[in-house]
Amino acid sequence: MTVPSNHPGLLNRAGMVLGVVVALIPFLFVAAQWCMLQDLAHRALSSGNIGFFHNGPVAPEVWLISLDPSLQPSSKPEGYVGVLSADLLEHVRSEAHRLEPGEMSSYVRGDECFFFTPEKSANPSETDYKPAGVLVADASVAWALARFSGGVIAFLCFGVDVLLWMGVRYMKSQLQRAELAKRDFFANASHELKTPLMVIGAHIDAVRAQHESFDDAAAGIDRELARSERLVGDILLLSKADAGMVDVSIASFDVRETLFDVVRSLGPEARSRGIELSPVNPTPLVLGSDEDKVATILFNAAVNALRHAASVVRVGMTVQEEQIELFVENDGAALGNQEREHLFDRFYSCDAGGTGIGMALAADYAERLGAKLTADSSKGGTRVSLWLPRTWASEHLRAP
Repeated sequence: MTVPSNHPGLLNRAGMVLGVVVALIPFLFVAAQWCMLQDLAHRALSSGNIGFFHNGPVAPEVWLISLDPSLQPSSKPEGYVGVLSADLLEHVRSEAHRLEPGEMSSYVRGDECFFFTPEKSANPSETDYKPAGVLVADASVAWALARFSGGVIAFLCFGVDVLLWMGVRYMKSQLQRAELAKRDFFANASHELKTPLMVIGAHIDAVRAQHESFDDAAAGIDRELARSERLVGDILLLSKADAGMVDVSIASFDVRETLFDVVRSLGPEARSRGIELSPVNPTPLVLGSDEDKVATILFNAAVNALRHAASVVRVGMTVQEEQIELFVENDGAALGNQEREHLFDRFYSCDAGGTGIGMALAADYAERLGAKLTADSSKGGTRVSLWLPRTWASEHLRAP
């Protein structure tokens, strides 16, 4: 499945929307807290009880203050408490005369938060009705807690926004890299398919011109057809893996014979490249796994090793105390950090001659088998190893 070119743009827009939503969370939280405080203060003031309104750990305290300007904040006539700041008293006294009975107003400054309403009168319908006092609910503690919580949430949301921005940038880079890798794949695959056809055509022309014997031409045609068949086969296998159509069939088989099969299959190609291809330590060993997939992993690793070898490729095995290593190694140049990091990525190719399918398919099969595929590269060459649990095998000392 290809990545549409407009995916980075969609990712940008989705990231912006999520960022805005996350940024709005602190404001929505504070707004919700304010509505809750208004409701709590309204119920406290409606009760008409002086003192604490017991309805939660941050319930407001209700005070009754006089509207008589002659009373100073320190005055405490019976039934009234005047301990508020001069600014608040002035604000309350100026607003109270404009409020209808039961109507509530607020006063907020910093962490101070007060709600107030005119004191209820026995005859509020009288035309000359003027409240003598104002009920004030002190919600400063709850408001300060709401502001502090909003600040903490804002800080956390800022961190989430930063992580979201970094994640979007990373995903964009991954999508762009995948898009470039797939473009390279199609270019390389086209080249790989075109080259055998050109070679086959050249052999046919040579036979027609009697410059080449039919047997030599047939051998060359067979070799190029095998290359094309291998490429098409890898593409089909990778497509099946993407579609979830790959089954794992566990059975017993001699892994030594699998190593020999890989060497025999690639012998002609190794000779045509002037590369020595040989098995190493082919000990008889019965393994319980999927033989076809193990063979595909080793075969693809060997094809890749031949492409980058200087003169030697070895296919072998080592039996350790807890693990079995099936390996393919060559004496080619060491892989760079980027090449080693992306060796098993789909459609990533270290050179213009590859398609980036074989090693990706090998990694996919290793994961399905529950095995581990690694690559170690140094100045002496590169070694790709398939690590299997020792419990999967039992040795049989059979004659080679």
